[in-house]
Amino acid sequence: MAAPSGNQQAMLTTEPLSSDTTTDVLVIARTSAQFDYLTSSDTDADNADLFPTHRWAWYCKDPTCPQYWSAWSCKSNFWLHLFETEVHRADLRTHTRVGRRNLAREWRVKTDWEMTEPKQPKPTSHGTNGTTTSNE
Repeated sequence: MAAPSGNQQAMLTTEPLSSDTTTDVLVIARTSAQFDYLTSSDTDADNADLFPTHRWAWYCKDPTCPQYWSAWSCKSNFWLHLFETEVHRADLRTHTRVGRRNLAREWRVKTDWEMTEPKQPKPTSHGTNGTTTSNE
């Protein structure tokens, strides 16, 4: 491995960067900054209200979706699914932030932290909005 350049060495220490602009500067992200970002996520805010050994999982409960009854452990990824899937883009509930939040709240399911509990079975009967009509 080659020795770090002056600018790279400065990033690894407290030395100021040199004024030489002819070399590319490699930006090294601090691990703690990445960790802080992940633990400040919207999912962690939702999980904060649960017992420490539990978390939320977000199920796609629209029977017309190709990923029907798939589950996400991160709410942002679930929202991304709503954005990327044509059937959800056609759903008026996903057109606003409030609508997406309400849908995520309706379709979330409590599970254990490691997500080792068996996945909930698919419902046998469906309402018009993708939610079950039977009383469970």
